Amino acid sequence: MKTNDYESLDFFIACMAEIMDPVMVNGNILDTIKTTELSILSLGLDLVKIRNYRLHEGLGHKNFSAYVQYLVTESQKTRSSIYKWLKIGEVYLKYEDKLLEIGFSPKDGLTKLPYLERALKNNSHKEVYDNLMKMKQRAFANYARSITEENETEVKIEEETEEEWGIKFTYRGIEAVRVNKTIGKSAFAMIVSGIRLAIRVLEKRTYVWVVNLNNKKEWRLFKPVVIKAREELRRRLSMENNK
Repeated sequence: MKTNDYESLDFFIACMAEIMDPVMVNGNILDTIKTTELSILSLGLDLVKIRNYRLHEGLGHKNFSAYVQYLVTESQKTRSSIYKWLKIGEVYLKYEDKLLEIGFSPKDGLTKLPYLERALKNNSHKEVYDNLMKMKQRAFANYARSITEENETEVKIEEETEEEWGIKFTYRGIEAVRVNKTIGKSAFAMIVSGIRLAIRVLEKRTYVWVVNLNNKKEWRLFKPVVIKAREELRRRLSMENNK
């Protein structure tokens, strides 16, 4: 194998895909924090892997959010920074073929990737990818946001910041939701996870029905209602799509 084979993104991603041990993936994340652009891509890809394959369970964390809190404690980085790295990994994997086609590499600015999907929704793809290559991060972020109010149908919390008192969610630079830890550990975790779920659902322009069930007995009683509601929703969506 030639030396430059190791320097290609294809080889790098192929090697990353081979690693499935949670302890090793976790070690990669901690070792590469505060490093180069290529390491930011490594962080993003590993975070996606931890979440998608639930590798956090092998590290003793019941969910991905708990694992992120562990990273915050270990690395002294903010939750918002870690979620931005996660977004970079998500977007890179989703648009990898096109990014490689246009010659995009980490040195072209990975911090622009979180804005790519929004830009693609509202502008021609050729224009978006041209600007991705030539614009600086701030300019590309402003470009992605530069859509008229009548075309703005996206609901998106742009930043999540954890403070000593709790968590703050920011939309367009303005504080949108604040959850205080004084409500209790259980209620705090449930409300924050509900907000995160609602954000993801709204971004995808779909629906969500959140219900708190305390045990399997309650789930057995509630399951027929879920099935009936799901069938009704599918029927309505089908009617709407056929209009």
